[in-house]
Amino acid sequence: MKTIFIIFIFNFLLFLTLQARAQKVGQGQGKPMVTRQEADSLRIDIMSREMHLSPEESKKFWPYFDQYTQELQTLDQTYFHKVGIFKNTIDKLNDAALTQIVSDDFNFQQQKLDLKKRYNSIFKSFLPIRKLAHYYIAQDQFSRQLIRYRIKKGLNKPL
Repeated sequence: MKTIFIIFIFNFLLFLTLQARAQKVGQGQGKPMVTRQEADSLRIDIMSREMHLSPEESKKFWPYFDQYTQELQTLDQTYFHKVGIFKNTIDKLNDAALTQIVSDDFNFQQQKLDLKKRYNSIFKSFLPIRKLAHYYIAQDQFSRQLIRYRIKKGLNKPL
């Protein structure tokens, strides 16, 4: 019980820190921005509050979650780089090239889904289904909160 209380206090302080730093100025844009580190801290805070992991579950969950996040970021960065290359030249490409881009997009979406399914199986191996359901709720809450923040601040760049 003491460990859970300490984790709660830590996450609460982390959340307060995030709130205090939310007015950081963007890189030469004069607009407030949220850094990837701040977004990750917010995600951890939301997930911790929503999932109510025991110390044993936490020891198993967070390393896998970190690994999942790394793999997802790598996949996203590869995709965004590729999309960025074609973004400004799309009207100059022929139909075959555009067909390939659309096909690549479907492949990316499938890779992302496969990654989510793989980690869902891993998480199910040690988390009760109710906590796994809370995991997905927490992910959704985080996404919605980050989108609202970015819209409110007029940010449109990826983290």
